[in-house]
Amino acid sequence: MASGDADMEVVVDEKEKARLDEMHEKLEQGKAFHLANKPEQAEAAYKSVMAQEGDGEEFNKLKEQAICKLGELYADNNRVKDIQELMVGIRPFFSNIPKAKTAKIVRTLIELVAKVPGSTELQTQLCMETIEWCKQEKRSFLRHRIQAKLAAMYFETRDFTRAMALTEELLKEVKKLDDKVSCVCVRACVCVCVCLLYMHIYIYIYIINTYIYIM
Repeated sequence: MASGDADMEVVVDEKEKARLDEMHEKLEQGKAFHLANKPEQAEAAYKSVMAQEGDGEEFNKLKEQAICKLGELYADNNRVKDIQELMVGIRPFFSNIPKAKTAKIVRTLIELVAKVPGSTELQTQLCMETIEWCKQEKRSFLRHRIQAKLAAMYFETRDFTRAMALTEELLKEVKKLDDKVSCVCVRACVCVCVCLLYMHIYIYIYIINTYIYIM
């Protein structure tokens, strides 16, 4: 390797290291502002990390952390709509990271929405939007898990018809793919749905019988 090329490579490495150090510093500043209950400053710090363009394992790791911390900040301040917008805004970044890490970020953001009181409707909407995106991007692994999450939400809101329809449809699809992990997950959802359905029916019948006995 020529001396000039070697010097150029060292300069590039030094610049990249300096940029990564700056991103790490901004991330830590964001965390500090977050703990100090200074949401505006924390948001600005996290977004400055997310705005950086580049690639590489360490670079992507810092951006992943900034995304999750920003989602956490929004959840702490009941800013569910902002989490929804964040989910859409970061989709281009998903093409730079492994699908498993994408799935982790998406599930984290959805779980953060679930922590906000009264956010069930928006959480359902977020799941449905993510499922459609997964279909467009052909991300079956993630889609199956979000669909299972959506089915679980239907259980919780006692929408058993939708829950059963979704889990049965998903179970048929998973069987065709021979995805044992997904299959176990969906089977568990089906079992929960059936148990809740029969429990609901049993309680209803018990109340009716009690009422008739009293009359």
